[in-house]
Amino acid sequence: MGSEIRDLHAVRAAHRHQRIVFASGGFDLTHAGHLLFFERCKLLGEILVVGVASDATRRKERGPSRPIIPEQFRLKMVGGLKPVNYVFLINQLAQDGEHPLAPLEPILKELEPDIWAMNDDGADLTYRQKLLENTPKTQIVVFPKKDYPEEYHLLSATTIISRIMK
Repeated sequence: MGSEIRDLHAVRAAHRHQRIVFASGGFDLTHAGHLLFFERCKLLGEILVVGVASDATRRKERGPSRPIIPEQFRLKMVGGLKPVNYVFLINQLAQDGEHPLAPLEPILKELEPDIWAMNDDGADLTYRQKLLENTPKTQIVVFPKKDYPEEYHLLSATTIISRIMK
């Protein structure tokens, strides 16, 4: 279940005749919205590979109080969800001046996914397309938020934390 980035080429080789879907994120405070996202991802292919952002990345993106859940537990939670076949830690930080998604480029080259799935949450699609220049067979699939049931719009780690703090 738990893999490392250097194992991704072996994942691709083991599943060369299957459609591999790749997704990534922080997945702090794993909730039903994450599960729905993974279920949708899995409908696009036979193998779902999920990259989980490191604690250092989450602190850089969200501030010193995040993540709430340490990376080893977030890996365990995501890896334990039924749709997920492989999970690994994205432990490479973007360098100063680099786009925050730059560390995904070597991952995409190693894994060569058929689909790169993401939610429509302000993702920089122009930069993501640029990352795929060396992985031309990979297609991006974006799940629009409007396609999720209304009650799922209330689910996010930030929203949950806010509600707890009140």
